[in-house]
Amino acid sequence: MAPAAALDAVIADVRLHPVGTGPDGFFTALHHIDLLSHLALRFAGDAHYHLDSAHETGSA
Repeated sequence: MAPAAALDAVIADVRLHPVGTGPDGFFTALHHIDLLSHLALRFAGDAHYHLDSAHETGSA
């Protein structure tokens, strides 16, 4: 999934499940934070992989 499509999916999830002030609001907020954290980790991993592969020398 492309980064823009992933962010669009999270934005859609936030719009469909707004954080309320009731007891479920805390868990909804944690869900959104979990999604954003997962995406940040994936984006960082992808960036590290691409940066690391750009510096390969081709020797063993």
